[in-house]
Amino acid sequence: MPRLAFAVFPILFAAISCRGLKLKEGPVSPTETPGTSQQVDLQPTEPAGEPIAQSEDSKKGDKGDKDEKEKVAPPTNIAGAYLLCELTKPMQTGATEAAARCALRDEKNNSKVDIKTRFASSSWSYELPVGSSLSVTITELLTSPEWHVSYSIQGTDATVLAAQIGAIKFSLDAQDAAGVRSKATDTTSLPFIQWDSLGGNPVPSQAAAGGTWIGTTAILYLCRLHTGNEILPGKLLTHYNDPGKSICYSITAAGNAIQSQSEDAQTLLVPNDVLLISQGTFDEYFEWVPAANGQSPANAFVTGLDAQGRPLYSCRGVQNDGALPADQTPGVLRPGATGCVHEFQLALQFRNNYQVLTWKASGTMKILARP
Repeated sequence: MPRLAFAVFPILFAAISCRGLKLKEGPVSPTETPGTSQQVDLQPTEPAGEPIAQSEDSKKGDKGDKDEKEKVAPPTNIAGAYLLCELTKPMQTGATEAAARCALRDEKNNSKVDIKTRFASSSWSYELPVGSSLSVTITELLTSPEWHVSYSIQGTDATVLAAQIGAIKFSLDAQDAAGVRSKATDTTSLPFIQWDSLGGNPVPSQAAAGGTWIGTTAILYLCRLHTGNEILPGKLLTHYNDPGKSICYSITAAGNAIQSQSEDAQTLLVPNDVLLISQGTFDEYFEWVPAANGQSPANAFVTGLDAQGRPLYSCRGVQNDGALPADQTPGVLRPGATGCVHEFQLALQFRNNYQVLTWKASGTMKILARP
């Protein structure tokens, strides 16, 4: 499947979409018109939460619009960003519904681009195959560190859904303060890397390793905890009291240790995710880059958010337990901090020399080159 890069061309008409609906958090169900683009505007020009229907003019067009569109210069690529759309999970046999999610990503660090800061207005849309009977609901993901929107896709027949889902085109239209309009389009693929809800279940085989413990004899994996006001990067290990469970640890903004599972492993205390590598290897996407005194590399990979919505990063520092060989222990690097902190025996450990999880250019190239 060829990748469609983020394109820019002069805008020759005033509005991005035929109707200006502010997209609220929560589902917005368009009135379907198979084979045409459905669009959601993120600018508040009329009340939100209504079904998004296309006008007859937008479906048929008129000579004036046609003349204007013919004047548009051929699109040119804009460096530094690309649209990524993935299926949330592989299609299940017999399923009549599926979910996809999309984000505009920075090519350098694969982070979610701040669209509302970068552009004056923007809208998300989709285009169904001609004659399709699928229905789609768009939801803006206001608190997700990775994704801008999700698409709920439903069909009346599992065979039809499976055959058509790969042909749906998802698009982002945006306009900057100078009136230059940009558009990026993608179709779905299976995830390359993803955060997967764990909830105390065993460590998956695709979990991304982030360090070691017990003198390098056991592996620590990369996880994050959802505390209610923060998403905290941390370390994941097999639960010490139940090999059929896992437990994620981190350090809060107040400097306290926090854990996802109870001591007896039977109670979930804090929801948590694990970083999975579904296609390829860790080294194709990531590397650990040395840093010190609160600094983070330019391409640091965002693994969490603080209470103000600022990015948090996975770092790791050397934990030397005396008689055992030293371990690299994953923790959290905060904006304004002077070093990396990680949990050890339910206490905070501080390191002003550490390593930061960083995105590699080869990771972007692998994603862009996917068939």
